[in-house]
Amino acid sequence: MARLLLLLLLFISLEASSQRIKTKKAITACDSILKSKVGDKVYPYFTISDGSFYLYTNHRHGKRTGKFLSRKKLPRSFETLSFLYHFNYPEIEGVRSGVWLTLDHNLSSIGNPDFAFIPKFITENRPSDFIPADSALIIAKTNFTTKGIEVKSPTLSYNEKLKRYEYSVENIVTRTKDNTGRDVGSLEVIRVNAFTAKIESIEKGSYGYIIR
Repeated sequence: MARLLLLLLLFISLEASSQRIKTKKAITACDSILKSKVGDKVYPYFTISDGSFYLYTNHRHGKRTGKFLSRKKLPRSFETLSFLYHFNYPEIEGVRSGVWLTLDHNLSSIGNPDFAFIPKFITENRPSDFIPADSALIIAKTNFTTKGIEVKSPTLSYNEKLKRYEYSVENIVTRTKDNTGRDVGSLEVIRVNAFTAKIESIEKGSYGYIIR
């Protein structure tokens, strides 16, 4: 009788385990969804981040999260899977961002991920229509309001909040050393729209200081 009970428990355990979804299957499903949204040519610029997580409900502590990419199988209790994909276009420094794709327990997509960070010239497979970095530098130099000691090279980045690519050009106004030998001082930053060449903002601030 005891042996029969043991076999029964073993069968139940194996049956429950077999019903768990393999992590590889979930990744394949999410990759397929991503590819369907961005296309075969753009898809290779995405990589899954270790920041991906699953959501489950703990009866004592409520909603909880956990990492899952290193697991062979997903916990049976998971409610959603949130995949973080990093986007990096190696042809142009600064064309990078990220997007979350969320799947339910049936591995179906939830929500509408925003892919506005992908420039149209990439999806349409044509040359970049960003203004050259040198042009952004000239625009900034002719519009700085304070005479500085050094103008840094433009850096390109995606403004997540305003959904646009901008060149940031720093004008170092002052420079001294702090007690650790680090450069600190004040600066002025001009942000230039990478598509229209319009000056989006002129800001003043500081650099090098440690905020406690």
